Amino acid sequence: NAIPMFVGAKKRWLKRFFDITSYGDIIEKSVARQSREAIAIASRIHYEGYTATEAFFDFGVGREWLRRYFIMDPETKKLSLDRARYSSWEPPPKDPEAPNPRIYTKLDAPRGYARKGNKYQKRKYGHSAGGILY
Repeated sequence: NAIPMFVGAKKRWLKRFFDITSYGDIIEKSVARQSREAIAIASRIHYEGYTATEAFFDFGVGREWLRRYFIMDPETKKLSLDRARYSSWEPPPKDPEAPNPRIYTKLDAPRGYARKGNKYQKRKYGHSAGGILY
């Protein structure tokens, strides 16, 4: 399964390094895909020894990209996480929760209004209402 633009290059091999659109165009990896790969690399670093060569074979990421996000030993090419950078990170403040709409209902409707469903509407009197007026 070759791509006509790159004669001799297999589509499966190119997918390791680039994203391929439905029209066969080759574009650089999306941010979402790079994030997934960074998470996968971090988990492999955490649970087992992982090198830059293995990351290249598995995900097609270069050394420059790995140096940007991970610490690489120049001799053994072994990757590790920078604990100081992650321990100094403070999560953003939590957004306040929205009020519960079932608690904050309108209790002081104007005189002459009746609640029907979730709306306040003016009272409707039929033809046989007689003298019942507020």
